[in-house]
Formats: sequence, structure tokens, C-alpha cells
Amino acid sequence: KDTLLGLLPRLKGLRRLDLSCVRCTDNDVVAAAVHASVVGLESLDISWCQAVTPASQPSLSKVPTVMTRGCWKLVKPSPSLSAEEALEIQLLA
Repeated sequence: KDTLLGLLPRLKGLRRLDLSCVRCTDNDVVAAAVHASVVGLESLDISWCQAVTPASQPSLSKVPTVMTRGCWKLVKPSPSLSAEEALEIQLLA
């Protein structure tokens, strides 16, 4: 995690970032990635980063496209979830 946090500030022109399946990705990493991109991230993939919680919403809301599959802590209960999505979330939790 420390290596990633040290690297992100150097990526000022970052527009797309794929952190999917990077186990150390958490709220701090998400915030650092969004803050580091001076031009603004257009796309962030944090799929399967299960340490990301709703506390990262202020940072995530600044990115137009965010992929969060497998981030069960970010999912709010909803009748619009398919049976497959609900089962996947339950298995991950």
C-alpha cells in the first residue's frame, strides 16, 4: 500500500486507472488516486477491491466512470439487484 500511495502523486496526467484485484486498494488509495490526477480521472476500476467502503464516496463521486464489481461494502440493499448480484454479494460478505 505504501508503495502505491508513494507512486500515485507522480501520475499527474492520469485519466484511467485500473486497480481491480489490487488487495491493498482501500479508501486511502482511492482518495490518493483521485487527488493525484490534476486533469481528473475519467475512469477508475476498483473491482474486487473489498477494502473500499462507503467512506470513499466523496472521492468516487468525482470520477465519471467507476467500476465496482465485487466491492460488496459499496452496495446498498435494493430490490433492483438481480438474484445473481444478491448471491454474489452475500458470498463475498
